[in-house]
Amino acid sequence: TLSLHDALPISGLFVYHISTSTWRCLWEDGQIISTGPQVKSRTGHSMLFNTADRNLYIFGGQRKRDEYMNDFFTVNVDNETINFLSDGLNNSESSIPAVGYTQRATIDCARGEIHVMTGLNKDKDKKMTGETRVSNSFWVYEMNNKRWSCLYRNEKNSPAYWNSRQTVEPRPRYAHQLVYDRDRKSVV
Repeated sequence: TLSLHDALPISGLFVYHISTSTWRCLWEDGQIISTGPQVKSRTGHSMLFNTADRNLYIFGGQRKRDEYMNDFFTVNVDNETINFLSDGLNNSESSIPAVGYTQRATIDCARGEIHVMTGLNKDKDKKMTGETRVSNSFWVYEMNNKRWSCLYRNEKNSPAYWNSRQTVEPRPRYAHQLVYDRDRKSVV
């Protein structure tokens, strides 16, 4: 039997034209783009717009119940081209944020940085078929250097540990928000 989640079609990437009040499909789900691998639709992903280079930065997310996306790409809104920064296949676990679908991200266009706080993701020791867990890490992507850096990570999972640390650092979480203060150049 098919569940409602399995029966719904996954659409693709669409653009909305405000002046004409119309939608247009740029790429259908799974379409192979000449510049890289398939572009797969997803939910729970991060998508940020950089006003400096006019690119959407898209990463993370989930397809169906058991497929978690680990690719990272841009879509230029002027010429509608896709550039894969990472195909999600050849990444070192320590050099990119965990595969997730509840991460939160912000962007600082002037500094050329993306900030990511991880959330509910797949256990890195169990590959893509592993158990979900909540992780506690904070990452920065430097757009000019095309490099991720982990600024903070705590792999502790014990409730006793987190109870003793609740006034020192935030617990791992997945139903959170992340806000960037441009004036103070800080995440709150």
